Amino acid sequence: MTPRERGGPEEPLLIAVPTQRASDLVFPFAVIEGKAYSTGKQVFEAENQAAVSGASGLKIQLCLNELVKRATTSSDVPPIHPNTTPPLFFSVCTEGPYHELYAHYTHIEDGVRKFNQTLLKICNGMLLESVVDFIVVVDNVLRWGTGQFLESVVERLEMVARKAGA
Repeated sequence: MTPRERGGPEEPLLIAVPTQRASDLVFPFAVIEGKAYSTGKQVFEAENQAAVSGASGLKIQLCLNELVKRATTSSDVPPIHPNTTPPLFFSVCTEGPYHELYAHYTHIEDGVRKFNQTLLKICNGMLLESVVDFIVVVDNVLRWGTGQFLESVVERLEMVARKAGA
């Protein structure tokens, strides 16, 4: 805990859990949002929820990057490489047999950070070929999340721990 501003209230340096209730989910990289025909809900509602989840996941990654930046400046820890992979988050939105895979990312425009998402893949569960292609792409995302992404989180947390003397 530390104050963000001099004399301000103490706040956590890093909030890694994106929910207010207890959860085992820490540093998420993907979310699935689904709607059912029987409820009268449509896929655009899942897309809106995924956009919020994506922004939250990206914000967690940005906070971790900021914490690493603070930990690696003015210390003997080597600074984080300037070509660090930018934050990335994925979502699957579904309604009935219709499935979409989105990538969520940020960019700076006129000095303001903007949160965006782009459609990567669409699948109709009634068309076997589109299902196979979709599953392959989702599998690649999951492998990235449990591999390269997880390793980068661990590496960044180690840098922060070194600074803290843990």
